[in-house]
Amino acid sequence: MKREGQDFVLSLISEGAEEADVEEAMRQFTEHYTDFGKSRREEVRFHLKQLERRLVPTPTTKLCLWVWLILGFHFILYFVLVLPGYAT
Repeated sequence: MKREGQDFVLSLISEGAEEADVEEAMRQFTEHYTDFGKSRREEVRFHLKQLERRLVPTPTTKLCLWVWLILGFHFILYFVLVLPGYAT
């Protein structure tokens, strides 16, 4: 993306565009790529932390999954071990 902006400014210069047009293109290019400025690393860390917070399961989710696993295991034992012996 950055390369495209550079190519655009260079193409304006090679086509003989007016100086004001080249300056405007360079101003837009600079403005576009300095949105976060010096704090861009902190911004990236913040967004990654938010993403991690949403991806890690909550204690409630962990409890529900654990109960579901235990109950599922007991149902399997019931159908595999208890019911076949009961039928005979």
